Amino acid sequence: MKLVLLILINSVMVSVDLPDWHLQRTSSGVSFPMMDGAVISDSAGAPMLPVIPMNVALNPYERARDVRVIDVEFEKIGQKMEVPPIPNPVPLIPPEIKEIKPLPTYRDSAIYNSKSWYPESYIELTGSGHLFGWPIASVVLRPFRYNPSTGELLALRHIEFEIETEPSKGEVRPFSPRVATHVKAAIRSLVVNPEIVNIPLTFNGFDYLIITNEYLADTFEAYARWKRMQGYRTEVRTIEWVESHYDGIDAAEKLRNYLKTLADSGVLYVLIGGDEGVLPVRIAYAMTCNYLYPNEDSIRADLYFADIDGTWDADGDGVFGEVEDSVDMYPDFAVGRLPVHYLRKTGYYLRKLKSYESFENRSYQNRDLLLGLILWDDPYTPSGLAKELVDSLYIPDSLVRIKLYESWGTAGIDTTIHELNQGPYLINHNGHGWYYALWVTHDHALTRADMSSLVNFGKYGIFFSTGCWVAAFDYNSIAESYVLAEHGGIAFIGNSRYGWGSPGNPGFGYSDIFDNAFCDVFYDSEVPTLGLVLAVSKARFVPLSQWRNVYRWHEYQINLLGDPSLPVMRGRPKREPLRVEYPEAIFRGDTVSVIVLDEDGLPVQDALVALSSVDGRLIEAKRTGINGTVSMVFDERLTNDMGILWVEAQGFVPFIDTISIAGASTGDFYLEQPILEYPNRPEGVVFPYDSLLVGVPYRSGETPLRTHIWVAYPDSVVESVDPPSVTLDVESPTVDTV
Repeated sequence: MKLVLLILINSVMVSVDLPDWHLQRTSSGVSFPMMDGAVISDSAGAPMLPVIPMNVALNPYERARDVRVIDVEFEKIGQKMEVPPIPNPVPLIPPEIKEIKPLPTYRDSAIYNSKSWYPESYIELTGSGHLFGWPIASVVLRPFRYNPSTGELLALRHIEFEIETEPSKGEVRPFSPRVATHVKAAIRSLVVNPEIVNIPLTFNGFDYLIITNEYLADTFEAYARWKRMQGYRTEVRTIEWVESHYDGIDAAEKLRNYLKTLADSGVLYVLIGGDEGVLPVRIAYAMTCNYLYPNEDSIRADLYFADIDGTWDADGDGVFGEVEDSVDMYPDFAVGRLPVHYLRKTGYYLRKLKSYESFENRSYQNRDLLLGLILWDDPYTPSGLAKELVDSLYIPDSLVRIKLYESWGTAGIDTTIHELNQGPYLINHNGHGWYYALWVTHDHALTRADMSSLVNFGKYGIFFSTGCWVAAFDYNSIAESYVLAEHGGIAFIGNSRYGWGSPGNPGFGYSDIFDNAFCDVFYDSEVPTLGLVLAVSKARFVPLSQWRNVYRWHEYQINLLGDPSLPVMRGRPKREPLRVEYPEAIFRGDTVSVIVLDEDGLPVQDALVALSSVDGRLIEAKRTGINGTVSMVFDERLTNDMGILWVEAQGFVPFIDTISIAGASTGDFYLEQPILEYPNRPEGVVFPYDSLLVGVPYRSGETPLRTHIWVAYPDSVVESVDPPSVTLDVESPTVDTV
């Protein structure tokens, strides 16, 4: 698709050359016209003419008012066609829960009996909102027109249109150098006119917010120290503090009102550190189902905390997220939820997080697992075909694919558990699910116990599933079992209510469409983190989500359980880590040049260099220029005369080192050895749930002194006498530096 853009005062002009069209044949033998970038609309019974959702970046401080077509060129398709109707969407409920028979496909007689062209127009402006503070226009392009009475079909080849704008009260949000590149990559990957997007910088505020409760706050403070070491300006707030400082009808609205105050603070990532019952949730309404459960329409939607425009209850009826509530659905934050209740589960996750983000195991990031069921026998709908579509369109040839498809006879519970224990990086499941199980064949399902007992030591993957209710965190869901297991995975992306399919059309159902978009951004973009990959892939369909339909349903129900700032690896990291050069002797007050080089000794541009103190305070975080260099100040903010240097760049293993101020005393105690169980750690820092070998220093020529080492726990103090070294299991200390 070729685009030409012209920015005018109070308008944006867009020129689009569309790709070639083709006939798409489904597993049920149905053929319909298709082109790249198009998806099936939600209009059951109407002719199956795909549409293209488009997101157009506007000028700052403007909003879209109208769209006007300037010019169109179309191709008349020579053959007469019988375009089939769009089938009804069907929830992906497992037959074990309830046998769902797809409704017969019907024809909308008002369309099929008409002599008029359908649809009437090529383009529609469906909304205007803000993505991470940048103004966006939501547009639906309809590249086909069909005359049912004659069988004639027109395919759009070129269109020029103008989006008329008006002044808006919204402000373009500033971000720190640490995350501004993340925001710019995310917005530019979504819009059709990326060149106009430039993110203003701020050097105040913070980047990363953790919301938890008072009971879990100390453990999440250790979590925050880890993020600060990576250069994220991180703060922890408790829900008790939020409720005492902000107004709202309930805890969820109070939390959202607090988040609204952070629009100009630079915050990009928000981690909700607690399950339902620990921290608030918002139930959103998209449409009515009438399939199975009384609360099936009560969608748990963490998008409520990500999209802070408006109130989500504009009509004041207490039902959030309705069409009449004017929800723009573009996120302003990348939000993830860690659905914990207890300290130990939080500790499990933090240990996995540190292993994942420091790339302790570099062997598995090029292995992906694809799981596909036969969703329905009549009409035959093998989701293995949907996974093959993902493979052909998005997965790079350099990656290893393990394919377990029921239609191929390769799927089975034992085989699936075996492959999960091998530690694939991305697990992509297309099939039935429920809050307590995830089906791999008609008769066999993974259970919560299976997830909790995985033994994929050090290979922590990302799970994406289209199954129903698999991430319903108002229940004890299988997604939570996977993420909070001692081993298991690092993140789960899934549905808090029903996934939706299109019988007979594998790869073109509605959950398929969101799955395809996620894989497109995950594999083939420069969007750097998992929370942003999910946010952008969902935002792609905001133009189609302005009505009560399955698109709106998916915008609400697909949630991330895990850290939203997780770096996305597109294959194994480079074998050689970054080379980082700086002076051997650094004195207090020095301004030091830090040079970042690749394995060939060439400068690495846009690498992140972060300097923090050993007590977990971020000193500076900067990005390298074209010469691979930044300047860092080593001043009195470095407590204990030591600093931790973290350097990262896309595709590389992070560089982590401790730096001592020359001529300064290291004090009476320090950690002589790095953490043995997790060797890629900065020397001198202890984290919850780490096993440590603690060394006691002594001057050359002296005898090691008799010493005592204490580790403080919430309810006790453990003492170890007379090292020179002793192994301690630090599970939940009140302070995490010895």
